[in-house]
Amino acid sequence: MAHFRGYRFLNSKTKRLASLAGADFDLRTVVDFCKRLESLLEIKNPDFVLYDALSSAAVIRYGRCFKKGIRDRLFAETLTNSPTQLLETHEYIIALRDKHIAHSVNPFEENDVTVQIADHFVSSREISSVNTAHGRAIGLSFEKPGQLHALADWWLAWLKTEMKKERRALVVLARTIPLEELKRNEQAVLGADTSPRTVGKRRPRP
Repeated sequence: MAHFRGYRFLNSKTKRLASLAGADFDLRTVVDFCKRLESLLEIKNPDFVLYDALSSAAVIRYGRCFKKGIRDRLFAETLTNSPTQLLETHEYIIALRDKHIAHSVNPFEENDVTVQIADHFVSSREISSVNTAHGRAIGLSFEKPGQLHALADWWLAWLKTEMKKERRALVVLARTIPLEELKRNEQAVLGADTSPRTVGKRRPRP
């Protein structure tokens, strides 16, 4: 039986496939998070702390596929010929990520300061208390996990097709390179360097 060993294919033309693989992982976890959210909504008294956490996780994990970074990002224009509901869901989720979950911008969160005035006060000199008021949307609205689930499924089907194309092209490329050159870099354990000194650094490859 043949034994195969992986070697890092260090070529600029591999970046797109590597980037697509990262997006594929992110979107699979979006599906997992949405399934958990959908199951929570079937419970009589759901854990809304968990619902809020999973909602944020799903939105952030989806959004990172479309933001600039080391990976090549996905583009919303790919959804142009998809059902209108998918594009609308995408725009909503990205706006929710940018203007509420990742940054405090839109009216989904509001903070205020109130001055406490009793009915019997005749002068502002009687005021002795100033308080704060806070209101915010907690978690995705109940119809959104199913919509985001469908959107992530659409992207996963698209990624499957694109990754297949990239693999075919890279096999052709690999066959033009001498084995000695390809075997210079054995595959390492990926994502293992999580020390404090690297948390703020940019990695060299997708």
